[in-house]
Amino acid sequence: MRNKNGKVIYKTGNVVNEEEVKEMMRVCYKELGSLNILINNAGIMMGDDDRPDNTPLEVYKSTMDVNVLGPYLCMKHAIPYM
Repeated sequence: MRNKNGKVIYKTGNVVNEEEVKEMMRVCYKELGSLNILINNAGIMMGDDDRPDNTPLEVYKSTMDVNVLGPYLCMKHAIPYM
C-alpha cells in the first residue's frame, strides 16, 4: 500500500479470517490516510481440486472460502473507508 507521498506499508493477513481482514483495512486507512481502491487478487486452485465427483468436500470448501468469501470480506471491510 502506498500513499501520494510515496509511503509504502506491508500488511499480511488471511482473507478468510474476518478479524484479520478488518485489521488490514484499518491499518491501511490509519497509516495512509485513505483507501481508494481494492484489488481482490487472492485465489487458489488446490491440487486435489479436480472434478466434482472426486474433489474432497474440504478441498472444495477451502477453495470457495479463499476465492469467494475472501473477496466478499475484503469488500465488506474496505467500503466503509472509501
